[in-house]
Amino acid sequence: MRAPDKTSKRLARHKSRVLELLQQRMPSSQARHEPLLEHVVLSLEGAPLGTQSFAAGHDALECLRAVVVLEDILFEVLEQEEPLTPEERSGLRTACCALRDAALELVQSREEQLRGAAVKSEERYLTVTRTTGFAVWDWDLKDAKLHWSYSVESLLGHPIDALSSLVAWLDYVHAADRDRVESGLREALEGGRSSWSDSFRFLRRDGTYSTVLARGWILHDAAGSATRVVGGLNDVTEQRRLERELKQQQLLTQAVAENAASCLFMVDAGGVTTYLNPAASAVTGYRLEDLRGKLLHDVLHPKYPDGSQFPVEACEVHRPKASARDHECVFLRSDGTEFSVSCSVMPLSTGEVGAVIEFRDITRQKAQHQQLVDAVQGRDEFLAVASHELRTPLTALQLQLQLVTHGPLAETLDERVKGRLGRAEQSLGRLVELVNELLDVSKLRAGRIDLEPKLIDGAAVVREVVQRLTPSLRDVGSELALNVPERSEGHWDRTRFDQVFTNLYSNAIKYGDGKPIEVEVTGDDGWLVLSVRDHGIGIALADQARIFERFERAVSERHYGGFGLGLWIVKRIVGAMGGTIKVESTPGDGSRFEVRLPRRHGVAP
Repeated sequence: MRAPDKTSKRLARHKSRVLELLQQRMPSSQARHEPLLEHVVLSLEGAPLGTQSFAAGHDALECLRAVVVLEDILFEVLEQEEPLTPEERSGLRTACCALRDAALELVQSREEQLRGAAVKSEERYLTVTRTTGFAVWDWDLKDAKLHWSYSVESLLGHPIDALSSLVAWLDYVHAADRDRVESGLREALEGGRSSWSDSFRFLRRDGTYSTVLARGWILHDAAGSATRVVGGLNDVTEQRRLERELKQQQLLTQAVAENAASCLFMVDAGGVTTYLNPAASAVTGYRLEDLRGKLLHDVLHPKYPDGSQFPVEACEVHRPKASARDHECVFLRSDGTEFSVSCSVMPLSTGEVGAVIEFRDITRQKAQHQQLVDAVQGRDEFLAVASHELRTPLTALQLQLQLVTHGPLAETLDERVKGRLGRAEQSLGRLVELVNELLDVSKLRAGRIDLEPKLIDGAAVVREVVQRLTPSLRDVGSELALNVPERSEGHWDRTRFDQVFTNLYSNAIKYGDGKPIEVEVTGDDGWLVLSVRDHGIGIALADQARIFERFERAVSERHYGGFGLGLWIVKRIVGAMGGTIKVESTPGDGSRFEVRLPRRHGVAP
């Protein structure tokens, strides 16, 4: 860079005056002009120019105009002080030309940038119109020409030339829509409106109709007359189809809700009622107007039965994001009366609706249920009393028969009488068993199983029962294979142990079809395992769980008799003693029942 010459020094002295004049002659400019003057000085001293730095704060055209104005001011100020020499005038002119060339270069650069941006914008526009099912149209009212974007060809199938006038365009509008569309457009143009829109059916090139939505923005001249309409058109056929289906679904849903026997409430995310169907209104006495702005929880059950406040957070029905099924609670009617309901809550994912609450008035059902409970309880009490009263005379009669059949008088009886007395004794024994079963049912339903565990020999009990039922075994022609150790002790209720084995062994005799029966007692220090196996009719797999329920059997009552209570009683006795029972059976090949009992259940060590 050269040393400062006389011209650059003079410019430095008059810097303030130059900038003041430049600001006066370009008052609308918000840019700083000082860098322009500094670049003139640098150019006089031979320094290279940087267009970005001197143009800071100016747009390209403003910068160029400022350079031209600055050149006039520089010559004006310097000539007033002292006339410039030809050399000084040439040097200043050269510096100003360099600055002007730099400004022109900047203008050209900005033009190139804008041209590139415009091309990219046009490419984006074409891409959008071709891929979104949207066509742009421009209607020049002076020459009556319609100009379309190329996307109309892919949208409707028609070439652009076929839609180049309003008349041609209207020919493709469905006949039922054409008059409405044309008159609506004319009214918008003649009425001074700024926009127009309509939806109608438009004939595609393939002969089918599409539903389209057209919108136009109307431009006016200074006198207010319409001169041009620019708008867009898109295919809304699928959208309209979905809207129709949605409306039909809404109408169906509303019809179902309005005619449903169940009571329905809809609440928003805050728990405020937005809908209730006629059934809910009839049961509760409320109308939608009565519930607006109120939490449904505060209306239907705001308090506990004891009168204390029932917070919504603790409510299974109305707490936020609640989800319940067949939840029973008590609601309040509009007249203050209470009623029992079975309630289900289904949360919804939409923003406006929080949940659907469905409930049924079960006041009558609960009353009927209580009546049934009372009736069953009365029946059980009757059975308990009747069984107890029947067992006393039956036991006495059983003893009398045993004295006759097994006492001193037995030798005086002829065989015919002995046979009849024997059958009578068997029938009486069966009757005593049935009475005992009824008494056990009453106790078990009341949750009472009387157990008196004591140290007993389970093997001895098994042998006693086998001995007692020997006549029954002989009558059916079965043989017994008994595998019982000499002793097998444990803390059990002797009577209940006897009852369990008696039931299993008598069932094997009854259902064993006269075939061999195996009884086995095994186990270890902690458990006794009692097994009874027959080879009779067997039990189907589908019936093996059912036979342990009350009044259930896997065979015909007509052929085998009984109440179907024996195994139900056995399972509960075994469970009360801490044990388990299971069955393995194949129809036609017999059954095996296995009982496992702990030796010290319920006994302190």
